[in-house]
Order: sequence, then structure tokens, then C-alpha cells
Amino acid sequence: MKYWILLFLLSAYFTGTFGQTIDQSKMDKDLEVAENILSTLLKQSSSDEFMYLSRGQKVEGNYLANYGVVFSVESSGFRFYNVESKGKEFESVEMAVAGEIEPSEMVIQAFKDFLADYGNLIRQLKPSDKILLKTGGNRHSRGGVVVFSGQKKTKMTGGISAELHVSDLSSYEKGNITRDELLDKIKINEDLNSAVKEPQLEVFSSMLERLYEVDLTDTYYMSGTPDYDRLEKFGVTYYLKFYSSLIHDNDEYSLPTIDKKHVSKAERNKIVEEMYPEFLKTFKQNVLDYGHILKTLDPEEMIVFHIKLTSCEGCDMPAVIDVSMKKSVIEDYRNGDLTLDRAMTMIEVKDVSD
Repeated sequence: MKYWILLFLLSAYFTGTFGQTIDQSKMDKDLEVAENILSTLLKQSSSDEFMYLSRGQKVEGNYLANYGVVFSVESSGFRFYNVESKGKEFESVEMAVAGEIEPSEMVIQAFKDFLADYGNLIRQLKPSDKILLKTGGNRHSRGGVVVFSGQKKTKMTGGISAELHVSDLSSYEKGNITRDELLDKIKINEDLNSAVKEPQLEVFSSMLERLYEVDLTDTYYMSGTPDYDRLEKFGVTYYLKFYSSLIHDNDEYSLPTIDKKHVSKAERNKIVEEMYPEFLKTFKQNVLDYGHILKTLDPEEMIVFHIKLTSCEGCDMPAVIDVSMKKSVIEDYRNGDLTLDRAMTMIEVKDVSD
């Protein structure tokens, strides 16, 4: 009897400490539905001043343990038409950009409507969790664009975010607060580029790029500096894309990190699949060795790497993984409080492929 009581207490302790167990398949389903709704709301956004069309718009939701859900709105380009002339000839302005350049008011209203009316579709979230919606704001976004609408100027910001605590959403659903009161609780940031800069985040991103250039890795390589998101009181998420090979006109492959050429697709896939365990081991080691650069992170904050792996059709390896750990793991390893083997086991790897 004492054994079962102890087991129950331990279970309650670890659940409270490390977060509730999430049914990932249900969470993925909820996120898919929510992504579709948010995308629809954004496409329907309009005003008397602008008609907004998106090309290649993508909404991606991710669950982060001990934080909540983050929806990122990405787009390959936007077109804005001045429609104030009401039937007269009017000037059109077109911008094809890599980031998110949108009329702030329209996006903010769509974000607020989504949080108030559809935030409850994401089940399994704890009251302490948050729902965060964001557009641009990383270093590759274009900000400060001004579009003229008659004599009126409308500023497009470098990124917009809207954040709501799940506890506030629950209060609204229970009738404890009105919809207007709920909307007032949504935290809006209209220019993510104006946030306090943390140089270590950029340095670490550049360091990752250098570590995974062809001459320094024996497995997969990167092309370009990774983007990242800094989430207050959670930590940082880096977004990495890895490659393994080049395809040539004769349908042969080359693998530059191991200087192997004239390889068939089947041979290429076999090599790429065999590389995966070593890639993962080396990646963890690199994070432990160099992660102390992230000095501005608190020990309890998370470091997450959202990694899109090299394509490998028919291979027994994931397409997308999340690699995560607390900053304290890196500190304890560096201070000698954790052995390498123990620290490696404390780095979580999760298959998040579609």
C-alpha cells in the first residue's frame, strides 16, 4: 500500500514539475485546425484603405512544453492595392519581400479575433500556458516600410505579436470576464524588431553556421545562418535546415562533407541514413561545448533547435526533429557537475515530422 501511495506522490510531483503529459497526435490535430482558421482570418482581413493578398502564406503552430503554443505567420510576398479612390484610377504598390509586411491594424484584429474566438480549440494546455501569434521580427524581416494611401501614411512594422494566457481565456469561457475585458488582456507588440537585442543569440547562430559548413562536419551541412525566436520566460528556439548532397545532371549525387562523388540515389540514401546517428551525437556534443555562449538565458530557460533534416526518401530517419534542453544542463556539464554521458541523456530529441 505504501508503495502505491509513494508512486502516486512521485507521479504528481513529476507531472507538476515537468508539465503534463501531452497526447501529441491530438495536439497535432488541434494545431492543424487552428492553423487553417488563423490563415483564413488573415486572408479575409481587409479595410477601407487596403486590400491584402498573400502569396505563399504559411501559418505554422508548435507546442512548446512549459510555455504553450506559438503560431508563426510566414510569407514569401505580399501585394497591397490602394483602394481609397472608390472607382477612380488609383496607384498600386507591390512589394515582394522575404518577411511579413502587413498593415498592422488588420493583422492585430485578426490575431485578437483568433485568440478570443478560437483559442479554446487547442486542448490540453495548462492555465499557466500561453498562446502566442507572431509575424516577422527576425533579422531577415523587412521593417519600416511606408505605403501611401492618398495623403495618409501607414507604417508597416518589422513584426507583430499577440500573446494571451490560457487562464484568461478560461475566465472568459466561464463568464467571469467579458469579451472586451479579454481583448484588453491580449499583449500586443507592434514592432518585434524594437525588442532588446541579445548579441549572444546572434553570435551563437553564426557559430552554428560555421560549425556546419562543409569543411567542419563529417555528416550533414547547413547553408546560411539559422533564424531564431526569443520567447520571454521560455528561452530561445533556433530554426535549422540541413543538407547532405548535391544532385548533378546525370542523376548522380555527390556528398561534399565526405568528399564522395558519382553516387547513385540508392547509395546516397544509404549513406545519409547511416550518417544520422553520428549527426545527432555530434550535434548534442556541439551544443554542450558551445552553448555557454548564451549567457543571457536563465538556467531554467529552454534552448530548442527545430531541425529540418536532409531529405531521404524511404529512409528510417525522421524528416523534422526538435532537440531541446534546459540551459542548466549546459552549465552543469561545463562546471563538471554532469558527465558527458549523463548530459547527453538529458537532451531531448523528439520526432515532429508531419
